[in-house]
Amino acid sequence: MSAQVSDAVLMVDPEYFALNTQKTDSDDAFRRAVRLNEKAIQALARDEFYEMVNYIRSKDIKVIIMKSPKNAADAVFTNDWLSTYIINGQGYIFIYPMYSESRRCEIQPQQLLQTLESELKIKYKLKDFRGDHSEALEGNAALVFDNSTKKVFLSKSPRADEKLAKKVADELGYELITFTSYDHKDRPIYQTTQMLSIGEKLIFVCLESIKCDKDRDIVAQALHQSNKTIVDVSQKQVHLRCCNSLEVKNKQGKSYLILSTTADMGFTDQQKQLIDLHCTRLLCHVKTIEDFGGGTARCMVAEILKP
Repeated sequence: MSAQVSDAVLMVDPEYFALNTQKTDSDDAFRRAVRLNEKAIQALARDEFYEMVNYIRSKDIKVIIMKSPKNAADAVFTNDWLSTYIINGQGYIFIYPMYSESRRCEIQPQQLLQTLESELKIKYKLKDFRGDHSEALEGNAALVFDNSTKKVFLSKSPRADEKLAKKVADELGYELITFTSYDHKDRPIYQTTQMLSIGEKLIFVCLESIKCDKDRDIVAQALHQSNKTIVDVSQKQVHLRCCNSLEVKNKQGKSYLILSTTADMGFTDQQKQLIDLHCTRLLCHVKTIEDFGGGTARCMVAEILKP
């Protein structure tokens, strides 16, 4: 069985970061239509990126950096096209199809294999689910795993195909739990990590975003089976990215929670006290990346599970 958290993460340098205005991404409600000089935006984004990298590394957590493909504006959001698993002691990288055609150039399977072998001295195997791009399943942004109970959660959307998710779940021997969720303006949530995050000790979930009573009860029951501490998040807090976090550990086994300063400001004092009982919060200032790219700190880190 795969561990739930890792002491290593992958990040991609936002060398070509920019506001992506392609029509296929127009559903991204977080993206703000502001304009600055492109070079200035890139410089600010890279400053935020390396400040975040250095901050995470200062806690003795491994950060592996990979170069961005040329002109890939959203490549910094590594979490959307890969995930890692341990199957019978062998490390696997699952590769997923992206919804936006402009983002498919970000997927670098061979470079990733070489980078991980160089950095970790581990040879991973690939499992590619891309097919003919008629369906999309955006990696760990669409699929939220609870490895302790062998369940995977999926909020259905154009970026999260249910049939393809079932193939992934079957490959791992996991139970797939699907539902539809909505934000505070009654718009469908397009990535599961916007309303659900599962770590080794903590779960962040917005149950009120699931309108269907039956689906909401199924999700709640499945989460409670993990015996983890659940932080209940409101729909307004979802908009502030309060579910967009990643629990990690350092080489000494200490637990940390990677999240943005925006997300942290959205929590109540009581919620912060509950989090602090289990993890040390790593607050990353990524406002430029949030405002122009639509993603946040959690979207920038792909956990690398090791055999």
